[in-house]
Amino acid sequence: VILEVRLRETQPVLPALSIDVKDDEGLSIGPAFQFINLRGRGMKLSTAARFGGTTTAKFGFENPWYSGNRYPFEFDFHQRDRPNKVDAFQEISSEVGFRLGRHLGEAGRAGLMFRFLSLGSDTPGITLSPDNRDNVPTLGLCLGYDSRDLWSNPRRGWRGEVELARNGRFLGGDGNWWTFNLDVRRYQPLASRHVLALFSLNTLQTGEVGREIPVHLDFAVGGTNSIRGWERASGQGKNQFISTMEYRWTFWGPRSWSIRGFNADLGLQLALFGDAGMAWDGRGNSSGEGFIGGYGFGLRLLIPFVDVVRIDFAFGQAGTGIHRHIGLGEKAEEQRKRIR
Repeated sequence: VILEVRLRETQPVLPALSIDVKDDEGLSIGPAFQFINLRGRGMKLSTAARFGGTTTAKFGFENPWYSGNRYPFEFDFHQRDRPNKVDAFQEISSEVGFRLGRHLGEAGRAGLMFRFLSLGSDTPGITLSPDNRDNVPTLGLCLGYDSRDLWSNPRRGWRGEVELARNGRFLGGDGNWWTFNLDVRRYQPLASRHVLALFSLNTLQTGEVGREIPVHLDFAVGGTNSIRGWERASGQGKNQFISTMEYRWTFWGPRSWSIRGFNADLGLQLALFGDAGMAWDGRGNSSGEGFIGGYGFGLRLLIPFVDVVRIDFAFGQAGTGIHRHIGLGEKAEEQRKRIR
């Protein structure tokens, strides 16, 4: 038996275009640089500036193998000038994040996370602070499990995380509340090139919006990265539940391409999906439509660095017909973000 293995490494420094699409902001685009596999240890450094619907500068660093692969960590920074159409104000913000992890066996993870958000508003009443700028520190612990066969476009396995975080005043900032996240994902192969993806996200928070929790940090469901087939902010509240079932058929690729030292795997998928969920406050009341659901079909473009481009056509909200959604990245990842 002769086994031949071919390994091709892409260029260590890659100039690129950074593209982002959000329901509130539309399209933003600009120059970017990716430094991948630094020192031959899988470390990645990225920087980008985007213009258009929002003005953003970002910097990120990841080291998955620190201290003999036991303590992976990541750092990110974002500077944003963007319209927040849900709460009707212009946001100018700086956000820093840091996460330090610890491997627990082959699939287990434990970690410590810290974030700091400094957000200014051009409209009174948005921030808790009377000077129209909130400074919100967040410190939390997380416990996770990841048995996926691939980080990008997985076909089988579990990914789950439990996170508990304290926000605001205890570190000298604005606001004072706890946040609990339960994120569960399952990738189930059905046949060759056919996968069923199941996602569930539940976020619970203490406090009251406008008193302990800033207005700009409540949740809005409906739209590309939460519940497709509905307008953005069809439901709002301090808590959220979002579930997704998505069938994927990879009908082309992924195939390896090499152009002038740039190596990439490209592929195409068809998808059928359904989303359901709601946002609500502590008394079980929802500002908006309550529990909502949508369904539809779409195309997935599997490309490097972005991971996946999602082009979806969805139904759900009565009297609004078909909704067209364009999203970047895995939906389960995007729905965890502050801006989605």
